[in-house]
Amino acid sequence: MRPDRGAAVAPTVLVRPPSVAKAEPKLVYDNNNLGAVLSGPTQVLWLTFARDVVITQIQTYYWNGGRGTQGGSISLVEKSSGRAVGTWRAVGSPGMNGVPNASWTAAPNLLIHKGDYGVPVSVPESWSYNAESGDAGFIRIWARPAP
Repeated sequence: MRPDRGAAVAPTVLVRPPSVAKAEPKLVYDNNNLGAVLSGPTQVLWLTFARDVVITQIQTYYWNGGRGTQGGSISLVEKSSGRAVGTWRAVGSPGMNGVPNASWTAAPNLLIHKGDYGVPVSVPESWSYNAESGDAGFIRIWARPAP
């Protein structure tokens, strides 16, 4: 049989790359800093994701005059549509100097498509911010590549 006429070819088995589903999440955004803070951000922060990712954890911060704030909810909103792609219960944990419920953490484990997203919270009036954070609430986001 001539090779240019459909000769049988044995398949080549390639080594598969590690699954992106098993990739460890990485901190992809962090505007936290050690400057003095105020409560109630004056700016909305729009985060741009250049590619699809799986958001595994979102953390926000509430010094609130050293009182913290009981955990509430953290959402993710798509800028182009204004649509909430999800809202998650946030669990409070101690922050600087042991302030109760100063850090809120939500674990969405959500695939999002590239684009711009905002992160509203249920208690914005006690959300910490300062000039170093661009007058937007403190946010940390962990993600891994989309499968």
